[in-house]
Amino acid sequence: TTPDLILWDGPELQTSYVAIDKTDSISTSITFKLSKPFIEYEIEPGLEMVIAPLPAQELVKMEGIANGELFAWNVRQYLGKKTKVNRDVETSIQAKAEHKYFPAFHNGLTILCKTLTLVNKDLTVSGYAVVNGCQSLTGLYENRSQLTPQLRILTKFIHIQPDSTLARKITDHT
Repeated sequence: TTPDLILWDGPELQTSYVAIDKTDSISTSITFKLSKPFIEYEIEPGLEMVIAPLPAQELVKMEGIANGELFAWNVRQYLGKKTKVNRDVETSIQAKAEHKYFPAFHNGLTILCKTLTLVNKDLTVSGYAVVNGCQSLTGLYENRSQLTPQLRILTKFIHIQPDSTLARKITDHT
């Protein structure tokens, strides 16, 4: 007997499989409703950045978290629940009284995106990939039933072409 053996059928493999050499970002668009404060920052013409504390309940709706596709450009993939950092993230998520302090506790997420549109307080991105924050976002996703509107994560969106030298440098440095 092998009690830890898990069998997957064809449909499960299709929804969960991500090729090791996958380089495509998530092509669908997602819109976040920003609240004050947020920062719009033009680094140089054509290189914009938006930084905002976003509700974790909204961030976990991004496609590709469950199968890891969202983290295709991340230098380090999800390391599992057994690491101290990931256990600590889970403990923080379960301490609902501390949710309002998350922007102070957490370094945040860095997301590169091919398109970024900010109209009033609606931020729409597509062609996106998380290059920093895989551990935290996966922990949030796995504990999404514990999330409250007060749990916000400082999120940095950078509008950049993913195949550029600068995008690779941002990925490596973050």
